[in-house]
Amino acid sequence: MIPNILTFARSFGGNFLTIPAVVDPIIQSRVISLLPASSNFTGGDGLNTAGYRFLRRSDQTRDQYSSRFDVDLSENDSILGVYNYNKESNLRPDADTTAFTVIPQVNQLSVNKQLTLAWRHVFSSNFVNEFRGGIFTSEVPFDKTDATPAYYFALPLVTNPENTFLSQGRNTKAFNFQSNADYIWKSHTIRFGGQAQIFRVNAYNDAAIVPTVSLSNTNTGVALATTNFAGLGGISTGQLGSSNGMLALFGGVFNSVAQSFNIADVSRGFEAGVRQYQPFRNENHAVYLSDRWAVTRNLTLSLGMRYELFPGLRINNGLALEPLIPDAANMNSSLLSLSGTSGVVGTNSGRKNAYYKTDYNNLAPNLGISWSPSYEKGLGKFLFGGAGKSVLRGGYSQIYGNDSIITSINNAAVGNPGLARTAVSLLNLNGRVSTAIPTVAPPTFITPPRTWLQNNAVGVGNFFGTVFAIDPELKSPRVDQYSFGFQREFFGNTAFEARYVGSRSGNLVRGIDINQVDIMNNGFFADFERARANFALTGNAFCAIAGCQALTIFQSGAGSAGRLGVGTGGLALATFNSNLQNGTPADLALSYINNTTNLNNHPSSANPTLVPFVRLLPNPAAGAIDVMLNDANYRYNSLQLEIRRRFTSGLYFQANYTFSKNLTNAVGTSQALFEPYLDNNRKELYNSRADYDQTHVFNFNGVYQMPFGKGKMFINKGGIADKVFGGWEVSGLMQWTSGAPITFVDTRGTYNRSGRSARQTPYSSLTNDEIRALMGTFELNNNIYWINPSIISAQGAASNGFGTSFAGQVFSNVNPGQTGNIGRAIVNGPKYLNVNAALLKNIRFTESIRVQIRAEAFNLLNNVNFVQNTTLPNINSSSFGQITGEYGPRTMQFAARFEF
Repeated sequence: MIPNILTFARSFGGNFLTIPAVVDPIIQSRVISLLPASSNFTGGDGLNTAGYRFLRRSDQTRDQYSSRFDVDLSENDSILGVYNYNKESNLRPDADTTAFTVIPQVNQLSVNKQLTLAWRHVFSSNFVNEFRGGIFTSEVPFDKTDATPAYYFALPLVTNPENTFLSQGRNTKAFNFQSNADYIWKSHTIRFGGQAQIFRVNAYNDAAIVPTVSLSNTNTGVALATTNFAGLGGISTGQLGSSNGMLALFGGVFNSVAQSFNIADVSRGFEAGVRQYQPFRNENHAVYLSDRWAVTRNLTLSLGMRYELFPGLRINNGLALEPLIPDAANMNSSLLSLSGTSGVVGTNSGRKNAYYKTDYNNLAPNLGISWSPSYEKGLGKFLFGGAGKSVLRGGYSQIYGNDSIITSINNAAVGNPGLARTAVSLLNLNGRVSTAIPTVAPPTFITPPRTWLQNNAVGVGNFFGTVFAIDPELKSPRVDQYSFGFQREFFGNTAFEARYVGSRSGNLVRGIDINQVDIMNNGFFADFERARANFALTGNAFCAIAGCQALTIFQSGAGSAGRLGVGTGGLALATFNSNLQNGTPADLALSYINNTTNLNNHPSSANPTLVPFVRLLPNPAAGAIDVMLNDANYRYNSLQLEIRRRFTSGLYFQANYTFSKNLTNAVGTSQALFEPYLDNNRKELYNSRADYDQTHVFNFNGVYQMPFGKGKMFINKGGIADKVFGGWEVSGLMQWTSGAPITFVDTRGTYNRSGRSARQTPYSSLTNDEIRALMGTFELNNNIYWINPSIISAQGAASNGFGTSFAGQVFSNVNPGQTGNIGRAIVNGPKYLNVNAALLKNIRFTESIRVQIRAEAFNLLNNVNFVQNTTLPNINSSSFGQITGEYGPRTMQFAARFEF
């Protein structure tokens, strides 16, 4: 045991004498003194560090006010006004995730105001128009409530006790003006009008504008080695890491400082302490005309057309760059050019500050038909029930829109270095906290245009610079909706309806990466396999004994034309061998591209004429070349059945069932909508059920007033009898759904790099049906599983790594150069069943006074509904298949209400 790591290190002399003999005073005051005194074993290593759990407040206060006025100015004119005010204040322990304070030091406000004014004018008995306008404002700041220090710490071993969250938020204004007219002419009801919507979103973010000092003694000359512990009987790798972590922490040793910078004004360039500010501007305008034609007493046709205009989203201060695309029809040729450049946003669209061109051609028709058969006898009456008892309906419509356009476009825009938030790091330092923390200088501002080779430079992109383009011809996604159904009345108070409902789109927005790592068309993968075989045979990829194969791409030493170096002057031998063992050629290729020593001779602003030794990217002048475009689709089809009873004789109920399937090539569940393909040449690999697809959904709700008491079938008396037996009512609702889809994944970089393999499926010798048969709820060793644990190894994973196997294994890691053989979303997670019910008793004393007593139960059956903790379980995870949460148990609440 070492009682004091500081004095232990100082005992070795030399550079170690620069470490203080006692805990650094700044660390003592800002870290050690703020850590909790008590602990438990829910975290830490159980020796020098431990865990801590405590309850934090998550208060919410809400104030709401509403007002309305209606005035009839004359027989033909009336006006109305509505004003709503909502203020909400929330403590956010999910934002302040580090401080050990009971009250989180982040508060989120939400102040929403809405004003609506309308004027309705009656021109004649058959012509009415209403003009309506309004404004909705929303201020949503996430405020840091404690003081901001001059710098923050990134700590080893322990949770930072200081709140490192920095303020951010958004202020939104939405204006809506519309005019809607109704004109009745004979059997036609004609509606026409227009709408203008204007959106103003001002987003701000202070993230990372305060320097972060990383406490670490790596590469400082004061790191302990295994030899320093020889006199103590040696030390394990893990304990050595903990020892160095404590030495850096207590001694205040740091090896890097990082800070991000923003631009407030192009003329001043990057400045310290300036927040990121993004004023987005967006509009949508529309006009429409529709006709509802009563062709006959029982046949109605509806026909309409709507025209939508979507001006391109703009950033009002112009602080964004975009790749210059001279020919939008041949976008890829510009993006894959070695001489690619980025300019100020608005260049491609031809409109100042606009990310893409105005979308003009958006005509949205709608068509509907409703027919109520009228048969008085025969088979027709048997099927349709006579006049007014049934109806056949069908319809088709198109809609346009993209609710997440600002977030997704912003994600694309900030990906281009130059005007967006830029991080700078001072590396390889050997500092002490009690001495001066070095100042991080803002990055050099390069006046646009900016070449992609500049993004490739060391310290910027490290030969893998990011380019993020937005298709100048980006369109507002169009969704086609269609349905047809049959409704039939029974018993005078009950209706049954069966309908088909579908929708589809072929131009949803998504982001893809067109600069895909290529390991197949250059000899790289073939040589990787030869090197892997040599390594498996001898432990040396460059062996020269019998059975070894000569390598044609990889060579010992530095790289050269057509060859990639390994060892001295090349990629570290340990990194090379690790990728051979793990079977990850695409990740190995990325290691040759993305580094600070230019192992594959990629061009950059320092050396723009360099030619890669091996062409691993379509465009070596950049790394990821991401594009936001209309490239996603979905198809939704459903059968919907419903039965409902009108409230008669004290009984009402409604029940519906939906059987559906939603197929897509982009799940669209992230706000950024960035969903790159695993292989741009095999886009069909991404076709699957959506993550939110639900095959079966059943809902029921109902109310039953018991037939006892005054005015009822039984005990039809007043007085005490009515107060005891009358006024009882039971109500409830039930929901049963199938579980969400699950996609098994192996995210290793076998064909494309791991950053593009998030949805790569593994290999299995089982059929899809055989895999489905493994699903259920199982318990083993105090763990609950959603899949049969017999297929899980003793280490808790479904695979023990590439090239290994175990008894019962059904999922295997993908072989190098391949992708999985099973489909996506082939099984469902845990089902969901919930019943809520209420029992109430009304006790009436007079005509105007009564008391209501209620008993309510949520999850009445106390059914255990498991939370599906992931839709993408990794077969290499040590907690594969485990269920780690459940929805709430039965909850009862009681209430009393006095009405007068």
